[in-house]
Amino acid sequence: ILGTLLLWWSPVVEVGFAGLALLGFVQAPIFPLLISNTQDRLGAKLAPHAIGFQVGGASIGIAVLPSLAAVLVKQAGAAIIPPFLLVIAIFITVLYEISLRSARSVQQTEIETAAQPQTVG
Repeated sequence: ILGTLLLWWSPVVEVGFAGLALLGFVQAPIFPLLISNTQDRLGAKLAPHAIGFQVGGASIGIAVLPSLAAVLVKQAGAAIIPPFLLVIAIFITVLYEISLRSARSVQQTEIETAAQPQTVG
Protein backbone atom coordinates (compact mmCIF):
# COMPACT_ATOMS: atom_id res chain seq x y z
CA ILE A 1 0.00 0.00 0.00
CA LEU A 2 2.91 2.34 0.78
CA GLY A 3 4.37 1.79 -2.68
CA THR A 4 1.12 2.75 -4.39
CA LEU A 5 0.81 5.85 -2.20
CA LEU A 6 4.36 6.90 -3.12
CA LEU A 7 3.60 6.33 -6.79
CA TRP A 8 0.42 8.38 -6.53
CA TRP A 9 2.02 11.21 -4.54
CA SER A 10 5.23 11.33 -6.63
CA PRO A 11 6.38 14.93 -6.09
CA VAL A 12 9.49 14.07 -8.12
CA VAL A 13 10.18 11.24 -10.55
CA GLU A 14 12.51 9.47 -8.11
CA VAL A 15 9.78 9.14 -5.47
CA GLY A 16 7.38 7.67 -8.03
CA PHE A 17 10.07 5.25 -9.17
CA ALA A 18 10.82 4.25 -5.57
CA GLY A 19 7.11 3.60 -5.02
CA LEU A 20 6.90 1.47 -8.15
CA ALA A 21 10.03 -0.46 -7.17
CA LEU A 22 8.67 -1.02 -3.66
CA LEU A 23 5.35 -2.16 -5.09
CA GLY A 24 7.05 -4.72 -7.32
CA PHE A 25 9.38 -5.89 -4.56
CA VAL A 26 6.62 -6.60 -2.06
CA GLN A 27 4.13 -8.11 -4.51
CA ALA A 28 6.52 -10.48 -6.27
CA PRO A 29 6.49 -13.20 -3.57
CA ILE A 30 2.74 -13.08 -2.83
CA PHE A 31 1.59 -15.73 -5.33
CA PRO A 32 4.34 -18.31 -4.60
CA LEU A 33 3.97 -17.84 -0.84
CA LEU A 34 0.19 -18.23 -0.93
CA ILE A 35 0.52 -21.39 -3.01
CA SER A 36 3.24 -22.90 -0.83
CA ASN A 37 1.40 -22.14 2.43
CA THR A 38 -2.01 -23.35 1.31
CA GLN A 39 -1.69 -26.73 2.99
CA ASP A 40 -0.72 -25.06 6.27
CA ARG A 41 -3.72 -22.74 6.08
CA LEU A 42 -6.38 -25.18 4.88
CA GLY A 43 -5.10 -28.66 5.66
CA ALA A 44 -3.99 -31.50 3.41
CA LYS A 45 -7.52 -32.48 2.44
CA LEU A 46 -8.52 -29.11 0.94
CA ALA A 47 -5.12 -27.93 -0.34
CA PRO A 48 -5.23 -29.42 -3.88
CA HIS A 49 -8.63 -27.89 -4.56
CA ALA A 50 -7.67 -24.53 -3.05
CA ILE A 51 -4.47 -24.38 -5.10
CA GLY A 52 -6.52 -24.98 -8.23
CA PHE A 53 -8.78 -22.07 -7.30
CA GLN A 54 -5.76 -19.88 -6.53
CA VAL A 55 -4.17 -20.58 -9.91
CA GLY A 56 -7.50 -20.01 -11.65
CA GLY A 57 -8.02 -16.75 -9.80
CA ALA A 58 -4.51 -15.60 -10.67
CA SER A 59 -5.14 -16.39 -14.33
CA ILE A 60 -8.32 -14.35 -14.28
CA GLY A 61 -6.50 -11.51 -12.54
CA ILE A 62 -3.71 -11.57 -15.12
CA ALA A 63 -6.30 -11.15 -17.87
CA VAL A 64 -8.82 -8.81 -16.25
CA LEU A 65 -6.78 -6.30 -14.23
CA PRO A 66 -4.53 -5.00 -17.04
CA SER A 67 -7.57 -4.82 -19.33
CA LEU A 68 -9.51 -2.87 -16.72
CA ALA A 69 -6.53 -0.55 -16.21
CA ALA A 70 -6.38 0.08 -19.96
CA VAL A 71 -10.09 0.93 -20.10
CA LEU A 72 -9.70 3.30 -17.13
CA VAL A 73 -6.67 4.99 -18.72
CA LYS A 74 -8.57 5.43 -21.97
CA GLN A 75 -11.49 7.03 -20.11
CA ALA A 76 -9.69 9.07 -17.43
CA GLY A 77 -6.05 9.33 -18.48
CA ALA A 78 -2.83 7.87 -17.07
CA ALA A 79 -3.32 9.65 -13.73
CA ILE A 80 -5.87 6.96 -12.83
CA ILE A 81 -3.21 4.21 -12.57
CA PRO A 82 -1.91 4.98 -9.02
CA PRO A 83 -5.40 5.09 -7.44
CA PHE A 84 -6.29 1.92 -9.34
CA LEU A 85 -3.17 0.21 -7.97
CA LEU A 86 -4.03 1.44 -4.47
CA VAL A 87 -7.48 -0.12 -4.68
CA ILE A 88 -5.97 -3.40 -5.91
CA ALA A 89 -3.37 -3.36 -3.10
CA ILE A 90 -6.06 -2.81 -0.47
CA PHE A 91 -8.20 -5.56 -2.02
CA ILE A 92 -5.26 -8.01 -1.93
CA THR A 93 -4.57 -7.11 1.71
CA VAL A 94 -8.21 -7.71 2.66
CA LEU A 95 -8.23 -11.07 0.86
CA TYR A 96 -5.05 -12.08 2.66
CA GLU A 97 -6.53 -11.20 6.04
CA ILE A 98 -9.65 -13.22 5.21
CA SER A 99 -7.46 -16.20 4.28
CA LEU A 100 -5.60 -15.94 7.60
CA ARG A 101 -8.87 -15.96 9.54
CA SER A 102 -10.07 -18.92 7.50
CA ALA A 103 -6.83 -20.77 8.20
CA ARG A 104 -7.20 -20.23 11.94
CA SER A 105 -10.73 -21.60 11.77
CA VAL A 106 -9.63 -24.69 9.84
CA GLN A 107 -6.71 -25.31 12.19
CA GLN A 108 -8.99 -25.00 15.23
CA THR A 109 -11.44 -27.48 13.68
CA GLU A 110 -8.61 -29.94 12.97
CA ILE A 111 -7.35 -29.62 16.57
CA GLU A 112 -10.83 -30.22 17.96
CA THR A 113 -11.37 -33.21 15.65
CA ALA A 114 -8.02 -34.73 16.61
CA ALA A 115 -8.79 -34.27 20.32
CA GLN A 116 -12.08 -36.15 20.15
CA PRO A 117 -11.89 -39.80 21.14
CA GLN A 118 -12.32 -42.19 18.24
CA THR A 119 -15.11 -44.73 18.64
CA VAL A 120 -15.14 -47.99 16.76
CA GLY A 121 -18.62 -49.13 15.87
